[in-house]
Amino acid sequence: MRFGKRRSSMKPLRQGHLDCLCGLYSIINAIKTAHPNSRYFSKEDELALYRQLVEHLENKGILGAALTEGLSSHDLSRLLNQTRSWLSQEHGLLLERRKPFHSQPSISFKQLIDALTKHTAQSNAAVIINIENRHFNHWTVVQYVTSKRLVVMDSDGHHWFRLSNCSTEGKEEAPRTHQIWPQFVYLITLRPG
Repeated sequence: MRFGKRRSSMKPLRQGHLDCLCGLYSIINAIKTAHPNSRYFSKEDELALYRQLVEHLENKGILGAALTEGLSSHDLSRLLNQTRSWLSQEHGLLLERRKPFHSQPSISFKQLIDALTKHTAQSNAAVIINIENRHFNHWTVVQYVTSKRLVVMDSDGHHWFRLSNCSTEGKEEAPRTHQIWPQFVYLITLRPG
């Protein structure tokens, strides 16, 4: 029995289109970026860490909210602590994380970009940022910075964001830009434990 016209223009939902786990993926992508040698972090490791983080969210009773609403900075910090323990136990690696602008949310965009450029130029480094515009509020990983772009490893398919389209200003001051929240910037470094 057929109920309507065939709609070839309809696109199917794909795995990940409805969940809000970009924060969890940003952690795994930051680890891959900071230590990209696959013998240190294989597909099996990615899955094991993913399971560890999902179990942590479930044990804290916030998995449902994380799936449908995303992760707060506080939740992301807790997952980074879990990741630190897991990396130490499983790989003998030390995850160092800093939030250099935690109590300085009003730094200039130039100061932010200078800090991201300096950090990502180091070996075994990545940066997790929260970026927002009219359409999304999203956690992603900065791999490096060029004179014109933030190059990202992103769970939503972004490859880069133009610096000219980014700001640390509020949406009211710069409504057509991607706002980067300085207080939610995590500088990630991996070192041998």
